[in-house]
Order: sequence, then C-alpha cells, then structure tokens
Amino acid sequence: MLIQARIGPEAFKGGEAPYLVKCALEGFARGCMPPWSRWNLPPLYKSGVRYRPEAEYGSGVERFAMPPETYAARFGDCDRLVIWRLCELWAAGYPASCRAVWSGHRIHVLIRHSLDESGPTEDPSILLGAVQP
Repeated sequence: MLIQARIGPEAFKGGEAPYLVKCALEGFARGCMPPWSRWNLPPLYKSGVRYRPEAEYGSGVERFAMPPETYAARFGDCDRLVIWRLCELWAAGYPASCRAVWSGHRIHVLIRHSLDESGPTEDPSILLGAVQP
C-alpha cells in the first residue's frame, strides 16, 4: 500500500504540520498491528534496510509506505522507518510514539520511547545511514 499526501505550508501554521505527520504515522503504524505478526519481518535494525530519502525529498509531497514495501525496497526515508519501528516496539509491549519536528524545509520524524513527551528519542534514520544534520 502506498499513500501519498501533499503537506503544503499554506494550510498549516506553527506546529500544526508536524502534529499532522505525527498523528498520521502513528495511525499507519496502528493500522499495521493486526497483520504485523503475519508479515514476519525481521527487526528493522537487522533487516538490511537502509535510510534513503525519497525522490520527492523537500518538495512537500510525502509518499508513505508500509513495512512490507519498505522491506522489499531495502530502503526507506524517516517516516517509513518510524512506522516499522513503532510496530515492532508496540508488538514487543514497549510504549512508544512518534516525534515530528521541522528540520530546515521539511519535517523529520523520530521515535519517542514513551507515550508522552517525557521519554528519550531514537532516530532510525541516523542509525540506518543518514548523515546527521
């Protein structure tokens, strides 16, 4: 499944766009939970998947993909990696959420190891090959 969205700056102010992205990614991950065990995917960090930005990087177009597609492609951008990581953390019983922040001209997403803002963050993109800003 591939879902595409255009997140234009004219429609959102302040932290509204990152909040939209946070909610969307957590929703996609929750929707993946029923088939998660059936997909039988390896842990993200042992999967061979690497970070790679999408061709539309920085254009305002976001193409969301679910973990099986990311695994088949062997690469994903930050949102695809976060969806996968949320699923595996939730499946293992760990509290986790998404954190979305403006990073220059785009929104970057990370894992938060709590359901609120108190937990530490984890950046699957950096751990899978992205260059740190």
